[in-house]
Order: sequence, then structure tokens, then C-alpha cells
Amino acid sequence: MSNQSDTAYGLAGGETSVPLVANVAARDFMFPMPRLDQRVQLVSTGEMQRWSGTAWVSLGTGGTPGAAGPAGATGATGPQGPTGLTGTTGAAGPQGVAGPQGPQGSQGSGGPSGPQGPTGASGPQGGTGPQGATGATGATGAAGPPGPNGATGATGPQGAAGPTGATGATGATGPAGAVGPDGIPYYADVAARDTALPSPSLNQRAHLRSLGAIQRWNGSAWVNALTSSLTAKKVWWIDEEGGADGSGMGNQAAAILATYNAIPDYGTMGIPYGRFRTPDRIVFNRSVNVEGHGPGSCLWLEQDVFPYPSWHTDGYPGIQFGVPYAGFGGIARTQQHLRYANFSVQGASDVNPKYGLGMFSVMHSTVENLHSMARCQRAPTYLAAWNGTKAEILCDANSGAGSFPQTTYFNGNPTAVSGATATVTPPTTWTANGLRRKFLHIASGPGYLAPPVGQPEESTAYRIISHTAAGVMTVASWYNNGPPDVTSVIRIFDGLTYPNKEAHVILGTLDGVTAPFPGRPAWVDGYDPMNANEFRFVLRGNSGDSGSGLLVEAQLAGGNNSYRGLFEGFSDSGSYNAAYGVPKYCAKIYTSLGFKVEGHFEAAGLVGTDPNLILDGSCHNFEIGPNAYVDQELRITNCFGFEINGGIYTRVNRVGTTAASAHRISPAAYVGTLI
Repeated sequence: MSNQSDTAYGLAGGETSVPLVANVAARDFMFPMPRLDQRVQLVSTGEMQRWSGTAWVSLGTGGTPGAAGPAGATGATGPQGPTGLTGTTGAAGPQGVAGPQGPQGSQGSGGPSGPQGPTGASGPQGGTGPQGATGATGATGAAGPPGPNGATGATGPQGAAGPTGATGATGATGPAGAVGPDGIPYYADVAARDTALPSPSLNQRAHLRSLGAIQRWNGSAWVNALTSSLTAKKVWWIDEEGGADGSGMGNQAAAILATYNAIPDYGTMGIPYGRFRTPDRIVFNRSVNVEGHGPGSCLWLEQDVFPYPSWHTDGYPGIQFGVPYAGFGGIARTQQHLRYANFSVQGASDVNPKYGLGMFSVMHSTVENLHSMARCQRAPTYLAAWNGTKAEILCDANSGAGSFPQTTYFNGNPTAVSGATATVTPPTTWTANGLRRKFLHIASGPGYLAPPVGQPEESTAYRIISHTAAGVMTVASWYNNGPPDVTSVIRIFDGLTYPNKEAHVILGTLDGVTAPFPGRPAWVDGYDPMNANEFRFVLRGNSGDSGSGLLVEAQLAGGNNSYRGLFEGFSDSGSYNAAYGVPKYCAKIYTSLGFKVEGHFEAAGLVGTDPNLILDGSCHNFEIGPNAYVDQELRITNCFGFEINGGIYTRVNRVGTTAASAHRISPAAYVGTLI
């Protein structure tokens, strides 16, 4: 029976011979869509090929062609030898006169039309036959001059104006909309705005939710306060919408908030690459996503106000998302179903708020690639009252994770000075009055101030307000106990920083006792803890110049949280431990219930002797492993009902822990020493 597919290639039905083709081009022309196991032989090389379904594969060159037979009268091809890898191909006669041309294949699709040539110039239009001449119209006679207007009669005297009626009483002003964090009131729409503000003052601002815009009264009309349209957008960029400058200069807080507060609910505020300096505290507390391009999209905490404002020491973070509890400052919590991703919060040398980044009441949201690396009195990051959120947070004190590394430089070569006109030349790379703060420390002699108990001597430094472009400064500008004498020694350095003296990240609970901020009312439930969150941390210390890694404060009513990631390098090789007397750890979880720990913990405190994972204060119903790595000591203090479900541990120390029946250490867990 004929194979119907044969006819598509110009073969007789049921033909089993191997067609000869001149070369590859001829093969592909004859067999544009070969069937499975279709065979051909290339005259150019003698090679036989087979179609595998995806490509032509070689079957060898086959046998040697036989001698050419006499030319046929009509150029018929001599019989072909039997097919086979070793069979001899029948002698092919010399190609006779070309036989009649086979039927023409179906016409291929036409190639694209070539570009149309330029239109030739139009020939001149044939002239229209002359029209018979129209007789000339006679000239119109000149108009006569208009006659003079009659004299206007005298206007009668204007009647005296009647007395002005009494001004009616102004209607009561409608209630103002809720005031946002920047003090701009919200209104539902234009009608509500005009009812509340019938006679707006110059530069009065109003935030219209119906338009997603902040408007300003320019004296005659309401105009958008931002520079571009705020409708039908996916991302509002703070440098375009509010005019924020990412050069690291100036105070960008107002421009950032102008954009943020003009974005409709669940829109996205974009942070471009750059340092957007915010010496003022910023509170973000609307249903707005925030996203940048990575750690180089930076909210930069840098203070140039001296003395510092009160917020930087009273417990508030420099950058705050959400509020720590309901009713905080009259603002409702709204941080739900949001995304915070790919930006950083960093801080230059002398801001030193208690916390750099605070995130409160973040519910059912996503936090990705968030870099928090500010230098702060207690911790760069404070998180509390989260529920159902998945987060990836990085804090690298070694500056390896940031596009704008936090490098603290201290001049290690004190300089002796003497006399009221003594001068000193700092490094020439320092810019006069630059934003990176410069400090002068009088280390001894007149002007020396002893540091407070428990603080390093750098805490007594004076901020350098000015010096010449050449870098020369007069020491007399800073002494306060008399001019320098022969006993005086000074140092000039960049970066008066607190070394994050407690931890890189603190997970807190909000209740009437442990709230980080003043004014926290007592909750009926008593606690507002962490519940059902997944945390992945990359926390790296900087030997003596940093605090510990992760601190999980008491989560008495919390549970179902997981903590995993990389925790390393929180050693005591520097001056930190001596200055503050605080032990180091990679992670410490205190009084928490129902959680899981899975991570890499390495190099904490005095390396080799101190614990680098501590579970303390009646933690119970928790699991560690199965892939945990603890290269020093896992210390479990006063805990019960736990499992060590595999992993590698140098030591496991169960201090004050209940009997073995209340916990389980899996045989899969490698424990060098069980204490």
C-alpha cells in the first residue's frame, strides 16, 4: 500500500530507494518537511542521511558508486544500488540529458514587497484654455464721509449708592478631614473640600482622596501641589512627584511625604537610586506599597541640627512604618496586604536615634530585600506586632550589603597642640562644611571632658561646624576650659556613632510595660505580639564595633513564628564589650512559645567559649533544626517541651531545663558535648 506521505516528496507510491540529492541545499528544497526515517544520499559527498524527527543524521557514505553506464537516450538515471550501510550503490550513469521538467511545486509564499519607489515628479499640468475676458467692472465711487454723530446728551448724575447691606453670617465650616502625618487634611472630594474651606488662605493645602492628589490654593484657584499627574499610574517616584533630591543633600522629608500622601490606597511609592536624606522623623502610615532598586535606593538618616531634636532620644525610630498600637496619635493602623521591597534605611554618623527603622502592626504583608543598616543607640531595626507576614531583612555592619556603606573613621594619631591660636589640619579629603559630620575630641589638657560612665571617650567630642577649604581649623574655636597648653592633645575624626549597642534586629511585643515609646496605653488583652510570621535574616557583625545579632523579646501571647538565615561575626575582638559590658550572641530568643529556629550561627562573643544561640526564660514548644549549624554553644535555659531535630552543634547546654522526658534530642543531631 502506498505511503501517502511519499507523494509529498515526488516519489512513486511505495518507493523504497534512497533519493539522490546534489547537496544540502537541494535536500532541504526537496524535503522541507521530511517524514520520520526519510533517507537521502548527497551526491556532493556520497553521504547518506536519515531524518530522526528533529535533525538529519549521517548513516555513512555507503558503497562506492559503480561505473557510469552509457547515457540513456532520455537521460534516465541508472538503477540505484541496494540501500544499506555497506551495500554497494548501483552504478549511476552519467547524467543524461535532462529529462522533462517535473511538475512545478506549489507556489511558495511571496516574499515581502519591496519598498515602493519614490513617486516620480508629476508632469506639468496642461494649461487650461484661456477664459474669455470679463468686462472690467467699473470703479466704485468713493464713499462719502460719514456725517458727524450727534452730540451725546449729558449723563445725568449717578444716584447716590445705597448703604451696603450687612454681611450675612458665615455659615459654619464643615468638619475638616482627618489630618495626615504631614498635617495636610483629607477630604473625600471637591465638594467636601469647598464646604470645609470656603475661603482658603494662600497656600492652603488639601488632600483629595477622590483624585489621589494634594492640592494648593494659589490665591485664585486650587492647583495640584505635585509636579505631574497622579492618575492612572503604577508607581509614584519621590524624585519626580514630590521633587525629592537623591544627592544626599538637604532635608527631603517634606518632599517624600508629599508624594507618599498623594498616592491612592494600594499604589506604590518608588525610591530611585540615591540617598534621600531625612534628618526629620518620617511616619509612613497609609495603605501604600514602597519599593526601590535595591540597597542603593536609600532613606538616609543624617542629622545636621544641633542640639539633636527630642525624637532621636525618646525612643522613636527615624523611619517608621505603621504605628505601635491602635489609637497612637489618633491614627488608625492600616499596614495590611502591602509590599515593602528593595530599599535600605541607612544612617550617617551622628543621627543616633534609638532605632533607625521601626515597623509596627504589619499584617499579612511581604517584606523583601530590606536593608536596615543605620547606626543607632539600641538597634537599627525594631519590629513589633506583626501577623502573617513573610520578611527578608538584611543588616550588615561590615558594609558588605550596602551601596552606601557605613564606614566609621577615627583618626588614630592624636595631635599635640598648644596656645590660643593653635591650628590643626585635618585630612584634605574632607570637604569644608560637608554633610558627613566632623568631630574634634580634646583628649587631654584644658577643654577635656571626662566621658560619662559606660561611654567611650568619643562621646565627649565637639562637632566641627566649619573650617577653611584648605582644612585648617583654629583649636580655640572649641575649648571651653581654657586655651590648649603643652598638655593638650586633640583628635579629629569622622563619624561619632553609637555601635548598635544591643542588637541588629529586635522583635518586640507591645504591652503597657515594654512598649518602646512613651504614652502606650494598656491593652485589654495585655499583649500585641508576633504571630504566624516567617523571618529570614542575614545579620553580620563587625567584631567589637557592633551589638549582637537578633533579639526576640518576650512574646507571651505569640506563636507559630519561624526564624532562619545567617547570623555571624558578633565577636568581642574590638572595644565594644569593654565599653558597655554587654555580652554578644548571634541570636537570643526570650520567653516565646511555639516557634522554629533554622539557621547558621557562627562566631559570637569570645569565639569558642560563649553561646551563639540562646533560648532563655521559659521558652517552650519549639523546634530547632533539622539543618541548624551552631559552631559554639546552643544554650537552653529554663525551657521545656522542645525538640532538637537534627543539625550540628559544638555544645548543647541545658541550663535549669526540665527532665529529658520533656524534650527530645534527635539521634540525627550531632552534638559534640551535651551538658
